[in-house]
Amino acid sequence: MTKYSDEDDIIRGCCRFDEASQYKLYNTFAPSMFRICLRYSSGYHEAKEILNAAFLKIFLKINTFKNTGTIKGWMTRIMVTTAINHNRTKKKMKCAYFGDIIDNSRIIIAPEIVESLSCKEILNLVQELPETKRIIFNLFSIDGYSHKEIADLLDIPENTSKWHLMTARELLKKKIEKNITKAQLL
Repeated sequence: MTKYSDEDDIIRGCCRFDEASQYKLYNTFAPSMFRICLRYSSGYHEAKEILNAAFLKIFLKINTFKNTGTIKGWMTRIMVTTAINHNRTKKKMKCAYFGDIIDNSRIIIAPEIVESLSCKEILNLVQELPETKRIIFNLFSIDGYSHKEIADLLDIPENTSKWHLMTARELLKKKIEKNITKAQLL
């Protein structure tokens, strides 16, 4: 949506449950929102399920959008929350309390190794992470949440968030190295 007035018209139409406006909103934002859902899901079908559930919430609650930020930002927040709730209801997230573990480690991967992987390969590796680690990795590393925000959102101790992030990074590093080693053998 390039014109601000077009966006306002679409939002007003969605508030009236106008199907054409809903269709425009969906077609405009579904591709970028689906990428968010993919990061929080274990695969394509689960991501589609999350996307559809989130868009239903968006259409039902669009009249609460206050126009204080962007519609994309507002929708992104709903996507992330829906994905987290989906995973929470799918099975109770298992988060052990890990006391005062502090993430002082930095997992280093040479830039040329990361650059040799396609976005799809990296996404597949992230999707292979255990559920809690995948969610926390996405929230912190990609969506920019702080550990305090993650702890509040997931109702876990802040240090548990740090531990899950640290182990997610370690797992990703191992997966990337294994992937590169496999490719070199071919």
